[in-house]
Amino acid sequence: MFTAIFADVLAPYDPLFTRPEIRLAPPSWQHPFGTDDIGRDVLSRIIYGTRLSLWVGLLAVGIGTVAGTLIGLICGYWEGWLDLGLQRVMDALMTIPGLILALAIVSVLTPNTTNAMLAIAIVIIPGNSRIVRGAVLSAKQNPYVEAARALGCGHLRIIASHILPNVTAPILIIASIWLGNAIFPGLQSLWRCVARCVGSQTPRSELKVHCRPVSISSSLASRILQKALDIWLH
Repeated sequence: MFTAIFADVLAPYDPLFTRPEIRLAPPSWQHPFGTDDIGRDVLSRIIYGTRLSLWVGLLAVGIGTVAGTLIGLICGYWEGWLDLGLQRVMDALMTIPGLILALAIVSVLTPNTTNAMLAIAIVIIPGNSRIVRGAVLSAKQNPYVEAARALGCGHLRIIASHILPNVTAPILIIASIWLGNAIFPGLQSLWRCVARCVGSQTPRSELKVHCRPVSISSSLASRILQKALDIWLH
């Protein structure tokens, strides 16, 4: 997070500045991680890449957690046909592998990074809603909820004042787990494929696909570094 916030200060070069004359240069004092295939400093791209990785994780997990919490609260509190219908939709989404579901969503929406993060958020929603629903079903059986009903409290007040504060623990735990997975290896393969689909990262040259070189994540920069090392060592 520190690196993402102070990328402008820490990065020695502009991550988009190209110098074809030093393409695939080995590590040196001027370029500690070398340069990529069009002469951009790999270290600077890795540093700036942390911003995109952090943004992807925060936005995707935030959307998925909020939406999943709302669905879980509604299903757990009111139950009945509403709970049955929504949970069957969640079950249907959970039967589809996350990677396939995210790619299908991105292929339907306008290809961009925001929609890629939205696709990842939709993958997160079903699991979150099931966890919150279970916590709500347990919390609403407590005496203080029955006392609030006896005092004439409305449904929204009971949910906001008595149930939600007592189910925040599992919400925070699952959100922290998903945040780590969204930024680091857990969803790395998912993000790579989705980002390639929307063109927010530069794919490997053998894909023969033109993508915008504006954004770069730390995972892509790491692959650039690994590719350069393979060339230098062999």
